[in-house]
Amino acid sequence: MSALVDQSELAQTPVTTIRRLLSTRRHGGFDRYDMVILLLYAAILAFAIHHYLPFSDEGQGWVMARDCSLGELLFRRLHYEGHPGLWATFLWCLCRLNVPFQAMNWIGGSIAVAGIYVFLRFSPFPRIFRYLLPFTYFLQYQYAAVARPYVAFPLLLFTLCILFTLDRPRPRLFAVVAGIMANLSLHAAIIAGVFFLLFLFDLSRTQNLRKHRRSTSIAIAIFAALLLCAGVVSFPAPDAATAFRPDHRISKPHALTTKLVPEERLPASAPPLDPSFKESQGKANNDSKRFAILFQSAYTLSALFYPIAQFNAIAGLFVVCLARWLWRRGCLRLLLPSIAAVIISTRVFVFDHHTGQFALAMLAAMWICLASETNRARIRIGPQWNEPVFVAVCTIVVFLQIGWTYHCISEGARSPTDPGKATEAYLLKTFPNKRVAGFTFESVSAQPYSSKNLFANQATPYRIWSVNLNMEQRRTEALRGNPDAVVVGVVTVGDQIIFDQIFDIDPAGTQVGKEMVRFWQQHGYVSTQRICGTQFRRMGTSYSICEVILKRAAAEPGFPRAN
Repeated sequence: MSALVDQSELAQTPVTTIRRLLSTRRHGGFDRYDMVILLLYAAILAFAIHHYLPFSDEGQGWVMARDCSLGELLFRRLHYEGHPGLWATFLWCLCRLNVPFQAMNWIGGSIAVAGIYVFLRFSPFPRIFRYLLPFTYFLQYQYAAVARPYVAFPLLLFTLCILFTLDRPRPRLFAVVAGIMANLSLHAAIIAGVFFLLFLFDLSRTQNLRKHRRSTSIAIAIFAALLLCAGVVSFPAPDAATAFRPDHRISKPHALTTKLVPEERLPASAPPLDPSFKESQGKANNDSKRFAILFQSAYTLSALFYPIAQFNAIAGLFVVCLARWLWRRGCLRLLLPSIAAVIISTRVFVFDHHTGQFALAMLAAMWICLASETNRARIRIGPQWNEPVFVAVCTIVVFLQIGWTYHCISEGARSPTDPGKATEAYLLKTFPNKRVAGFTFESVSAQPYSSKNLFANQATPYRIWSVNLNMEQRRTEALRGNPDAVVVGVVTVGDQIIFDQIFDIDPAGTQVGKEMVRFWQQHGYVSTQRICGTQFRRMGTSYSICEVILKRAAAEPGFPRAN
């Protein structure tokens, strides 16, 4: 977009003026204004990371990388995680370089800054959107301050957009970048795969496929090999459990997977597993026929709408306007990566923080469409009202998401985002060299701050998502050890989770973990401390997590104290 506007342009129709003011640029560049935006982005991100405390997912990844060999990590532990090995390998390298846990988020943030540089330098969007989009929720906070595999997703996706629109195709380089992206997550793998197919389709349409036949064949082999790497590492173990129902398998055991990845087993001396608490299933995991129909009908739409707007009307309007806008430009096929990722992911698993990948894939569709349009004759874009309406809807969504960013960062500066750090400090001060038992996955967030396993009832400081080792079903075994203290993570559902986007499936205020607290209270333990943190999402919260710490008031009859 030109910085100066000729007076003759202002005399034209309002629609023409808006088009000129919001026109896309034909060539990339990085000027002083872009530098100011990048520095402002980095400053806001530094402020967010300074006040941010990593939660259990981040702690789990770090402790696994710290305590496992690379072979064990890739070919054993990740089969219980559902993630490919790129991020885990990256963390493993950081741990071997003696990088402290507190630096993980800063390193992830630097990757996010690199992604925004690529966006500012190469994206074809008008200045108004190039300068606002970096501050939207997923780019500024969720995929920047939070150190998960997704911090690399924008950088790799934006690089794919550049390679997709080169005048001289680079199939092998495109395959390498797409293959690396496929090793970030299941959702990223789907998006990368569909974009790769679209890239090949565009090559065939322009007859470049014949010119680059050898290069394209090599590219297909490269991408297939990298995709296979992701699958080999992340396919579930036969006893792998779901996150919401740790007493239920992800899938039925298969003879092949059982041979490749043997099941984890309890020690021979361990008592049988206890029954699951009913609360651990939660309302979002009800097996009733009514719930199944409700869930299946809403889950896909929720995953599509969640990363766009809290209001379904605005989210739906955006999707319709985007589809129309792409269709008028002959680019509707570029919406396929988002749609395919939403449909396939919701058949497997998708949660709040995953959905940003779908929204960014929509942004990539717009990028590729605009960048391709500058290299060919102008095409008919439909009625005059079509473009201003889409621009208006995009502006509303962008400003809503900037509001999400402000809320999450400002609230994170006022109150802790996770109790793990304070829990570890409290245990070290109050129960040094004592026997402490830990329950629920949320207690993992305390482990990275300690050089040793904090919990005597757990063989590893990280959670092994196996139905055979479900820690909450081993409470009687832990009770027989008469621990001096017990840590239980109690989770309270907030108002901004994906399950409540369309229907109130998992209402705010639902608690998980309170039955475990009650169990220990019934066996002679009293609560001594409650340390809390909050995970902020959009304009509210997703979960409040409290580590309830109980101490033994009296020895439980019938269970001799372990030495």
